[in-house]
Amino acid sequence: AEGRFRGAFDSAPIGMALVTSDSRLSQVNRSLCEFTGYPEQELLSSTLHKITHPDDHDIEPEELSALLDGGLRMHQVERRFLGADGQVVWGLLGVSRIDGSGDPSASLIVQIEDITERKRAEERLMYLADHDALTGLYNRGRWELELSRQIAYADRYGNGIAVLLLDLDSLKDVNDTLGHKAGDELLEKVARVLDSRLRKTDLVGRLGGDEFAVLLPHAGPARARSVGETLLAAVRGLARSEEEDSTHATVSIGVAHGDDLDATGLDLLARADLGLYEAKAAGGDRIAVYERGRTAVGG
Repeated sequence: AEGRFRGAFDSAPIGMALVTSDSRLSQVNRSLCEFTGYPEQELLSSTLHKITHPDDHDIEPEELSALLDGGLRMHQVERRFLGADGQVVWGLLGVSRIDGSGDPSASLIVQIEDITERKRAEERLMYLADHDALTGLYNRGRWELELSRQIAYADRYGNGIAVLLLDLDSLKDVNDTLGHKAGDELLEKVARVLDSRLRKTDLVGRLGGDEFAVLLPHAGPARARSVGETLLAAVRGLARSEEEDSTHATVSIGVAHGDDLDATGLDLLARADLGLYEAKAAGGDRIAVYERGRTAVGG
């Protein structure tokens, strides 16, 4: 029986180890060495705790006691581990009480299945659910969710809030004359410029096409206009700073601020959209601020 166990242990396609009650690794197989990147002797001088990511815990004390006492047959959980190269790898950790291993010091057998690729795919899908694939900014769904949260916060604590809608004036011309690849590159540049000019607490998103949105928490009318002017100038400076006159960019900006407690996210977006319409109608490359039922257009 011991020989059969040893053969199965050594040739297993997933990482396996025999572990003492104090978490020391007393035996490891080749698959575990490949999973972690550590040579066998280095693993044997280590513990399960040491190779586990610091933000994850080893087996919880209650479950460890239950395993050793026979009250729990097996414990299974997804865990992050630190490889020899410092990279994080994901494993499905299964731990159970061991009998018949031939190692009197071993109390538990550990099996670790490599699930790194699956976890990375899941993380990527979660990222794409909230972010625009081209620019990396928040997408419409996530940005509008954050807008709703910030409006609720502003209603509760009386803080100001402002919304800016930005529309590229020249994207169609770029797409028509230079192709959609150049248009995509312009969108990426504009996204980077917008993000770099905002505070960490401000939120910028791409709503779709050539339209961006900026959410300014704790902002009154003066700061909303000031930020709008900063973004207007920053986008104008794209062509000059990168010497690409053929992709010279400008934006039109509509600004709205939550000056009444009953304003919803849709209200603010609608008001900012009215401002954006007026800015575009006036020739673009300018700001229009919606204020108490009227829109003031500026350069």
